[in-house]
Amino acid sequence: YCQTLGTLLKSGVDLKTSLEISRYVVVNQLFIKKLDQLFIDVNNKGVPLSAAMARIDYFPEYVRHVVSIGEEAARVDELLEKVAVRMQEEVNTLLEALTSLLQPVLILILGGAVGFIALAVLLPMLNMSQILQ
Repeated sequence: YCQTLGTLLKSGVDLKTSLEISRYVVVNQLFIKKLDQLFIDVNNKGVPLSAAMARIDYFPEYVRHVVSIGEEAARVDELLEKVAVRMQEEVNTLLEALTSLLQPVLILILGGAVGFIALAVLLPMLNMSQILQ
């Protein structure tokens, strides 16, 4: 969302239109409702973007601070793009950590499944050999 909003603003699209268009890249229904409230606050009530972000309480605190600084420096577009890069890096780090935790668990599960199948095949053979003796 931040990447799209920043790109639109950098391209010269006004804030109102950028907020409307950026809403369509979001699939989370709860976030869409929050963005609708953000749009109303910014466009109808004249609330600054950073304050509107704080009011909906969905964006991380550092995003609100960066947007606030961007509003003061008239560089919201650039800073939103930088925020988007940072958020993507955080997601990538989280996914890497999750993947590294899941790998041993999956190996244990697959090893258990292979062991179960091996026992299911070998136990009847052992029982048959004991019966024949």
